[in-house]
Amino acid sequence: LVGFWCEKYADLTKKISDEGFEIGSHSYNHPDMVKLSKSQKLQELEKTNSIIKNLTGKEVKLFRAPYGSYNNELIDALTSLSMTGIQWDVDTLDWKGYGPNEVIKKVKAKVGCGSIILCHNNADYVVENTRLILTTLINQGYTFVSVGELIKDVKEVKIGVGY
Repeated sequence: LVGFWCEKYADLTKKISDEGFEIGSHSYNHPDMVKLSKSQKLQELEKTNSIIKNLTGKEVKLFRAPYGSYNNELIDALTSLSMTGIQWDVDTLDWKGYGPNEVIKKVKAKVGCGSIILCHNNADYVVENTRLILTTLINQGYTFVSVGELIKDVKEVKIGVGY
């Protein structure tokens, strides 16, 4: 979640957490993080982490950069905060106002085992799109885990085979 959104919708942020959903950071102001100085990057991360922690009581471990824009300096900043940067492999483009029919076509064309599907909490049809994505993929035999669980499993596999 974006920090300013968490401040504006504190009750929803708490509800998301209370219902068992993992919350990661998406910056405070949604800037292109690569264009920021190191101190600005840290400020974006730390401010949002503080807001989320104060609202949920939980440490923030994951970060998805706005626009998927990463560089080594951002990775270093994340590492210094014991955070992991994540990326998606299926983009619904829901922020463009696409409804369920368009979104499910995009998802079905690219989804696979271990996919991370990019959706936006403020998209026009977020509820309808999410229901259709979940129903369709569950019917195809997919199961869903949090991103933290997904990358935990990947890290354990890598450790197990000597990476």
